[in-house]
Order: sequence, then structure tokens, then C-alpha cells
Amino acid sequence: MRLKYSSSVLVGLCGLLCQLNAIGDDPSAIKRSPWTQSRIQGSPDPPLPYVWEQVFPDVKIDEGLEMVSLDGRLFVMQRRGQIWSFPESPAESVQADLFIDLRQLHPELEFAYGMAFHPNWRQNHYVFVTYTDNSLPESDGTRLSRFTFQRNTAGIPQVQTDSEQVILTWRRGGHNGANVQFGPDGMLYISTGDATPPNPPDELNTGQDNSDWLSAVLRIDIDHGDGERPFSVPSDNPYVNRDGVRPEIWAFGFRNPWKMSFDSKGRLWLGDVGWELWEMIHRVEKGGNYGWSAMEGENPIKPHLQSDLAPISPPVAAHPHSEAASITGGYEYRSDRLPELQGAYVYGDYETGILWSLHPDKTSDSDVVQPTRIADTPHKIATFGLGNEGDLYYIHYGTPSTLFRLIRNPKFGRKSTFPTRLSETGLFADVAKQQPSAGVYGFEIHEPMWRDGAVASRWIALPEQTSMQRQGSGRNAWPENSVLAKTIRLGSQPVETQVLHFDGDAWNAYSYRWNETVDDAELVDANGETFEVSDLAWRGGKEYRIASRAECLRCHNMWNQFTAAFEPMQLASFSEFAKQPVDQVAVRLGLTNERFFQEHDSRQLVSSHGDATLELRDGHGCMPTAPLSSSPRWQDRTAGTEFRLAVAAVRNDQPLAFAR
Repeated sequence: MRLKYSSSVLVGLCGLLCQLNAIGDDPSAIKRSPWTQSRIQGSPDPPLPYVWEQVFPDVKIDEGLEMVSLDGRLFVMQRRGQIWSFPESPAESVQADLFIDLRQLHPELEFAYGMAFHPNWRQNHYVFVTYTDNSLPESDGTRLSRFTFQRNTAGIPQVQTDSEQVILTWRRGGHNGANVQFGPDGMLYISTGDATPPNPPDELNTGQDNSDWLSAVLRIDIDHGDGERPFSVPSDNPYVNRDGVRPEIWAFGFRNPWKMSFDSKGRLWLGDVGWELWEMIHRVEKGGNYGWSAMEGENPIKPHLQSDLAPISPPVAAHPHSEAASITGGYEYRSDRLPELQGAYVYGDYETGILWSLHPDKTSDSDVVQPTRIADTPHKIATFGLGNEGDLYYIHYGTPSTLFRLIRNPKFGRKSTFPTRLSETGLFADVAKQQPSAGVYGFEIHEPMWRDGAVASRWIALPEQTSMQRQGSGRNAWPENSVLAKTIRLGSQPVETQVLHFDGDAWNAYSYRWNETVDDAELVDANGETFEVSDLAWRGGKEYRIASRAECLRCHNMWNQFTAAFEPMQLASFSEFAKQPVDQVAVRLGLTNERFFQEHDSRQLVSSHGDATLELRDGHGCMPTAPLSSSPRWQDRTAGTEFRLAVAAVRNDQPLAFAR
């Protein structure tokens, strides 16, 4: 599409400026109009078959990264090394008991990753764990250790802290893998990553180099030592007695294998976190080569490094970054609770919260059908866990972490009435002029994201006269069907209007593309859209990209509470009341409560294009503003700018997807 300039938007802006001059100085003019025109409800997509329900709400854990089951109990491993256990009784109130605190043994433990009980645990009482320790040399900073556990007088399992035996060590450095699973053959399988940060890709060039243990799935015999080693190499491993190849390797070519599992047929499934383009699910075969870093899915990265040990096997499922960004491997569903899912391999994505199922072909062990999207959650899915009776759980990563399982969606099969045109949303009284409906309020922010010359206008719309309430533990409670909208313009020309909608459970993102006549906009497909533009005000090239819905939620996520622009540090003014303090306007209009501003830093960002000092303009500097209360809580709990959304995670002490 070739964009045309329109005077209608300029006319609307002039009218707005006149309105600002008339009422901007009068605090008594700050009165709320109810928004009664909303038509943004539900979703444009057919409801998926499953939604989520929280389980074990009384179990208090932080940063959960692993879950396993044993003898009627569930065990959850926290990132910092504490492992808790509790009875698997989702319908009852249960309390967690400490199984072991690895940090008491290793104060510089950085990440605890994996956990597996020995198949013969009733006799030997062995449990195996993996973790990284910053006190160790980087070359040996990831450990697989064995511990012994016993039941205390109350019958609760506890690890004997003096029983650690280090089995295996390998390099740490970012992509550590470190998931452990016992196979049906009794052997222990261990995943390893390429031991480097995300960029540059595979800095050690180890993905196709099998002279070390990296980027591989290892297979060892833990029951029979070999000389001074507490394990031996099974004689049927694929690369035994191959020159220059570590015999422990079962398969190789993985970037950051994030969780693996065996299904009821003994097949090994693995989720591999991709680099720039693809997220992959592999069914791992003996001696297999899965591409990294010669390939990332079907995309060549370093093809000249391809190993001659085995041809590259493609993934059984590959998700582009328009729908996934950090895959989390799952399990075969085995419970009777959802019999229609039995036999399906269920997995998810950490960044987008989407869950899929893969159903192996009933007549063949080699084929699978295309992945089916079965649920869309607001959660950071860090790991799945298989219960004692085959039920499937997952952990939402955070502080606190919460535990969930799937249930049937009562709305499944219903038709959507979601507006497909911007004029049908109820946001604007005059779409072409961008004149908001009564009760829809424009606002400005201090630091917009970089857009190559494009500019944006923003609005907040809360149904009727409802209010967003700041609650305890630093969370915002938005009313159902809250909307944040943003129109992006190239010069004076609107190109897209983005909508964030809170459906009562989760935030969802949609985009409307403006038409040729610039009098309305059409809802864009979930996968986004790319089209040709021609505008001297746009420095982004000849093509404009409307992001997919999943891509939008990679930035609008839990770390910034999904609403990165509408935060106290960002808010600069409300368009209708530009001369009034933004905090007072928000509270007087009833859009927020006072606590919303008091529990934040009570400071504001300084535009990087402003006149302030370099220190204040670097994206972290803030200037104090007059608080609503004489004793505000000075907590740096929000975060930086739209283009520095990652600061939100860092300032809340949250690792960014654990260097995934």
C-alpha cells in the first residue's frame, strides 16, 4: 500500500489543542465521563479448548524451575537451590516441606536446574540434581550430583546434606541445559547447552564439535562405576570408540535444550530454545544430529561447521518467533482427567504463554501431526511437571511462582463478536479525526520507543467509571475489558492502531491497519503483516511491519505488568488536562487509586531527547515529582522506557528467561 497524507488527523489535533487551552488551567474541569461505547470484548479468535486453573495456592515458592513427582508427593526446585515437597492433593490445602537447600552447601550457587529420582529409589534412596556454582572455575561450573534422602520422623523426605557425590561437571556460561531424566532403559540422560550467552551464536563453535560434552544429550550408566569415575559409558552408546568424540554423547546439535522427557513408548522429546527465528521440538534418536549451530531449524547459521558424524534431522515442530520465543519442553499427557489429551505431547512457550499439543501418529512411530494450539495463558511457563497419576502441571515463573494445570474451556466453540474494524471498537467518536469517545482519555509519556521517525498517540479506556487499583505486593488490578490504544503515524498519516485488551484474565494484543482512504482500519491477522510504505517521515525502510500478537506480548509481559506505557515513571500528562500534574489527574478522574503512584518510585523518567543532564537522560535517570502522600514508599518497582522494557525485569531482580 502507498500511504497518502490526510488533513483530517491535523484538524482533529487542532481541535484538541483548542480544548486544552480552554480547560488546562482549571482543576475543577477534571471530571470523569463514563465510557459506555466499548465493543472490545472476548477475542477475534475462536476460543481454545483449554484454559488454566491454579493449583496448590498455599504452596509458597519463588522462581520455580523444575517439578517432579514421587510416591504421592510433588517436588519443586527453585532457581536458587531450595527444593520443596508437598502432597499431590490439588483440591486440598497443603503445605510445602523443605527437601534440601543447596545454597547451604554452595553459597555461590547461581541456578538449580534439574532433578531426577533413581528408578530404584526405594532401595538406594538416591536423587540426582544439577546446578551451577560461581565459586567453581567456568570450565567445570555446571554439576550433576547425587544425594541420599531419608524420611524424617513425620514421614517427610529430606536429603542428607553430607551425602553429596559429584558425578559429572561441564562448562557453565549461559546455555547450560542441565535437565536430567532416567530412561526406560535405566540409563541417566543429561542435556547440555552450548555454554554461551545468546549472542554471538555459539561463540565456542561447539554445537557440531563432539570432542566435548556441550550441546548434547549425554547417556551414562549411573549404577556401575568405571575406575575412579562414579559412572560408566554404556557399550551401546552411538559413538563409543570413535576418535575425537566423547563416548557419553547420545545425540548432539542443541543450542539450549530446555526440558526433555520420555513418553510411554520410550521416545525422548526435547524442547530447544532457538536463536533469531525458530523454537524447536525434537524427538531425539540415538546418534542424532539436530543442527545447531550449522542450522537453526531450516535457517543456516554456520553451515561450514556441520559434523560428518550424522546428517541433520529436522525438528518435529518448529515455531517462528511470530508465535513463540522461548520454548519449554513438556510431557506426554497420561491422566484420565482430560482423556481427549491422552497420548499427546504437551509443551509451551515461556515468552508468549501459549501451549500446544503434538499427537503421535496412531499407526506409526515416525510421524506426528502438526502442533495444535490448545491454550493461551498470561504465564511464563518455566517448566512442566508430571504428577503421580499422570496429570500435567506447569509453573509460572516469578516471585512468587504459581502452579497451574489445564481445564476445559467453557467458551470453547462459541463464535466471536470481536470488532474487526476500528470504527466498531467504541474507542473513537470520529475515527478519521482520531477524536476519542467520551470516557477515553489520551495521555503522553516521557520516553517512547524508537520508531525511525514515526510518532504515536495513546489512549486509556476503562469501562463505565471503573478504576485500576494498585494492590499489595506491587500489582495492578485492572477492571475487565480495560483497553490501552496507540495509533502510529508516519508524518500525519496513521498506519496502524494497536490495542491492548484485558479480558479479565489476561492481556491480549491486537493491531488494526489503516485503509487507503484513511477513514478506518481493519483488524490484522494474528501473524501480523508486512507491506510497502512510502513516506519521507519514515526512516525504517520501504517496508512496514505490523507485529504478530505473540510478538507484541514478548514486550508487554509480566515483568512490566503488560502495560509499560501506563506506569507512573512514564506518564507525562493527560492530553485534555496537559497543565495539571499527571498523578492528580489520574486520581481525580478515577482512572487509578492514589496507591498506584505512592507505591512506585514517585519519580519520572526524563526524555532522552530533552535538556536534562546525560545521567538523567540515559534511560535510568529519574526526576522527583510531588507525591500524592507526604510519606510515599520509595520503591524502584517499575522500570524504564518502552524501548528498554528489559529494565523492568532487571529492576525487579528477575533474570531474563535465564539467559535463554
